[in-house]
Order: sequence, then C-alpha cells, then structure tokens
Amino acid sequence: MSSGEVLDKNKLQSQTIDALRFPLAVCVVFIHSFGAALPSVGGLWWQNGFDLSDFFRVTFSLVLPQMAVPVFFVISGYLFFCKVDQLTFQVYAQKIKKRFKTLFVPYILWITIALAYVFAVFTVKGNFGGFFDLVREKGLSLYWNCIQWGEDNYNWIGGQKIMTSPYLIPFWFIRDLIVMSLISPLIYVLVRKGRVCWLALLSFCYVSGIWVTVPGLTISTVFYFSVGAYFGIYKIAFAEKFWSWNKKGLAVVYVVLLCAEIVFGGTSSNIGGIVYPFFIMSAVVFTIGTFYGIVKHGRLKKIFSNKTVKNSNFFIYATHNIMIVPQCSAVTNKLLILARGTPTGFAVPSHAAACGCGVRRFVCADA
Repeated sequence: MSSGEVLDKNKLQSQTIDALRFPLAVCVVFIHSFGAALPSVGGLWWQNGFDLSDFFRVTFSLVLPQMAVPVFFVISGYLFFCKVDQLTFQVYAQKIKKRFKTLFVPYILWITIALAYVFAVFTVKGNFGGFFDLVREKGLSLYWNCIQWGEDNYNWIGGQKIMTSPYLIPFWFIRDLIVMSLISPLIYVLVRKGRVCWLALLSFCYVSGIWVTVPGLTISTVFYFSVGAYFGIYKIAFAEKFWSWNKKGLAVVYVVLLCAEIVFGGTSSNIGGIVYPFFIMSAVVFTIGTFYGIVKHGRLKKIFSNKTVKNSNFFIYATHNIMIVPQCSAVTNKLLILARGTPTGFAVPSHAAACGCGVRRFVCADA
C-alpha cells in the first residue's frame, strides 16, 4: 500500500470520527429522554396491547441509540494508541497530562456545576437543607459512584450486573475513561501480548456479564476501549474494516438483531437482555462502517464541519441529563397536546439537542 493510500485512509477515518461525534451525543440525549424503563409483562412490552408511545420509547431510547457510548469507547481507545509506537513512561506521562486537562478537569467541573444547579433548585423550592442532607449522605461519592442501578439484571451465573455513576449520571463514561487512561499501560501489554485472545476473553465476559463490580472498570468500557486500542496499536483503519464487514453481510445481521431487540424491548426482558450484547457489537460495527461509507462518498462533510455542531458535542453530553432535557420537556409538554399513544417523547430529545447547540453557541461564541 502506497503512502498516499495510507494518508487517504487516515483522513477518511478522521473525518468519520468527526462526523460521528454529534450524532452520538444526540443518541445519548435520546437514551435519557423517554422516562423510566418499561415494565416487563411476560418478557414482551406489547403483550397487553400495542402502544405507539411504548414503541417509540423502546425503539428510540432502549434500542437504537444504545450503541453511542460503546462507539465512543472504541474511538477513545483507538485515539489513545494510534500515534504511539512504544508506550514508554515519557509517552504515558504526556498522555496522562493531556487527559488531566481534557477529562479530569471537565469531569470535576461539570459535576460541580450540576450540584450547584441542584442546590439552586432546592433553594428556589424552599428546601434549603435538602441539598446539604444530600451532601452529608453521599459525600465524595457524588463525584464517583453515588448512584447505582442494575440490581434486577443478572449474568450467566446469577450475579448482579450492577452499574454505578457519579451524581451527573452520564459522566460514568468520563469516569471510566479516566480509569482507562490510568491503566493504559496494562491495556497496552494485554493487547500486545494477548492480541485477539484478549479480545475474545473480554467479549465472553461482556456477553455473559461475568465481571467484577468495580466503579470505573465496567466491562463494556474495558471491552470496547480494548477493541479501539487493538486497532490503534496495530495501526488498522477500523472504520474502513467495519465498512467492508457491513458489505459482507454484517449489516443484515444488525438489522435482524435490531428487529429482535425492538420486539423484546431491549434489556427490559430476559430474552432482550440475552440478545442485547450481540446487538450492540453489531451496532457498533454497523454505525462506524456506515458513517465511513457516507463520508467516503462525500456526504455529511458540510453538516459536521460546521463549527457550532462540532463544538456542541460535549456541551450537550454534559448538560442534557440535568439541565437541558428537563427544561425542554417542560416546554414541550406545554406546546404539544399530550395524549396516550402519541409519540410526543420524540420531540423532547430533538428539542433538547437543538437547544444544546443554541445554548452552546451563545455561551461559547468566542471559543
């Protein structure tokens, strides 16, 4: 392969990653915009009658956008190692220094902002002491693992698949990336020495759910970050690779698994929970590969090269769960005539994403 072809592939991969960022951020908004999970009725959400609002909740919250965070992990793992020929202590120190600025500082800052926002809400509602009761009860865990869920989900051997997060729930992703950065030398050695065997072991743990419950070491994080690290360490253009897999039939597998997950309601049913990891793995490949194909054919470039769109990604991610979505939901509920069986929930995340872009442009106009 000529150097020109390598440069073209690297350029296309970089453009694909840029094109993915904003849609993935919007997907995270959709995940958190449709209320509580569906109650399972014999494992089938439609068993007592089909409801259009439940269909939209399942499709656009519990299923379709769920690949967003795993794709982010793959990209993060790749970008961490793609320019590293040898992970020396000096290279590691430079990486950690950079991640301190780009991950740790925003992590602490945005959780603090979220807590300040909650303090303001408590104060406005006249419950001034409620915030300090929260701080006394949770302490520093507000910044690490104060929220827990997944007690009703079990792995293949009957253990609970518990997830935790800091007070700003979406930031479990940032927390886990911080941990991955710190243990990157271990990931580097395991990927270099174990190669596909290491990924195969992780994939088994991911599918089976058999893993340790340690905040910051979520199996989805370790697995997908390691996948990205593998492509980065061995300098493989993963986007092009995934595009070729799509054309060889993986796209069909993805569509079949997508339909199955919608029918079984994602992880809200036992069968959906079993299918879920296989669906997400196919969705990660399909999403990255599809965007690569679109970018390769010259589409999306104008949209996602827009400065406002590019700069809005993290802002939307950081603020949607506690600020943007609740406010947009209140506004949307006043503007729309809400009726059982209508897909009004779709308007909330769409409105939230649009407002996120607008607010981000106003707040950071000189950035």
